[in-house]
Amino acid sequence: MKLLLDSNVFRNKAFLKLLIENKIDISIPSIVELEQYFYALLKGKPEIWNTIARELSISVIPFIQDDARLAASYALAFVKHSK
Repeated sequence: MKLLLDSNVFRNKAFLKLLIENKIDISIPSIVELEQYFYALLKGKPEIWNTIARELSISVIPFIQDDARLAASYALAFVKHSK
């Protein structure tokens, strides 16, 4: 299984543990890498993010304008559908 994750999932320790235990192929957009490393730097603990990224074997992928707009369109469709 392959997953593309956003920043929000990294707050859920149980979900992270599940991902690590099941060796799921994980990718994140480059903006998520920026956000997570920035938060770790703010806390003065960049090694925390480095450890998470290493344990999950995260692949960082470019996130270009077309990708962002497509993701936004899918998110909007999901929000409308879930109401």
